[in-house]
Amino acid sequence: MGRMRTMFCWSCGHKFMADEKITRQSECPKCLAPMRSCRQCKFFHPGSPNDCVESQADYNGEKEAVNFCGYWRPAFSPTPAKGGLGGSRAAKAKKS
Repeated sequence: MGRMRTMFCWSCGHKFMADEKITRQSECPKCLAPMRSCRQCKFFHPGSPNDCVESQADYNGEKEAVNFCGYWRPAFSPTPAKGGLGGSRAAKAKKS
């Protein structure tokens, strides 16, 4: 197991401990949002080309979905839940 670090969910803002080996199956323990998504990547930056500051990353239109990007790195700093893209699918489903 990797080193444990504090992480904040991109969707609900929940603070939890995670190791640096986040897989495509990793989810937020509170809202179950996928952790290996563009929204949880340290390169995610709304307004940049493709909303990503990693210039060689392929375009991914589903920023809140699990992805296979080879440049993905975990973002350990807090990211606003509604910053730039309008919240998670889980939150939208709850409103419906």
